[in-house]
Amino acid sequence: MPVTLPPWSYTAMDQFDNCPRQYHWKYILKNKEPETPQMLEGKVVHEALEKRVCSGKALPAPMAKYDPMAQSIIALAARADGEIRTEMKVAVNRELKRTDFFAKDVYGRGALDLAVMLPSTNPKSVFIGDWKTGKPREKEFQVKTFAFFIFSLYPSVEKISACNLWLQTLKPGTLYQFDRADQPRIWSEISMKLAAMEIAARADLWPARQSPLCGWCHNLDCEFNPKRNTA
Repeated sequence: MPVTLPPWSYTAMDQFDNCPRQYHWKYILKNKEPETPQMLEGKVVHEALEKRVCSGKALPAPMAKYDPMAQSIIALAARADGEIRTEMKVAVNRELKRTDFFAKDVYGRGALDLAVMLPSTNPKSVFIGDWKTGKPREKEFQVKTFAFFIFSLYPSVEKISACNLWLQTLKPGTLYQFDRADQPRIWSEISMKLAAMEIAARADLWPARQSPLCGWCHNLDCEFNPKRNTA
């Protein structure tokens, strides 16, 4: 039987690329992954940084080392009459038009850690930042996906700058820059990934893909999981 795919997101596409079976386990069967200490720590850090850049609340002492990065975001917005938005939920329907994150017609969705709209009204350019608590590992397709959403939802935007903000090294990552002419090319890349997912769904075939990430997978029925159920 064909499978109906849930709304796509960067995280879902990346999961499918890594292992279609793990994608199926999580997004089709809707199994819940337990929260790890690293995930819980990431939430606490993100919440503290959100309060710092939006309302000026001081970071807790253990996170004070992140303050220069937070101040750089605040300064960017101040220089150009910009508006800082955090945990920015974005969604499109099949016509690639704006819709609600949980609307019945939602086709693709995402959540941006940080966006600076420049200027705050009728923005012409946007800076996108993604706080990262893990080891630096650039993924250009992630920021491309974020850029696609901004171009789709804000017709006035002509240019986007985006980077990961690596908290372990206290440095921004590669600065990616896009203009509106890049939007069709980015959508073409997204469409290719969605086509592969739709082929798997029509056939209901989700092959496992062995990789070093298998040790962190929570699907204990997979033959490649070193912690698999053997009973």
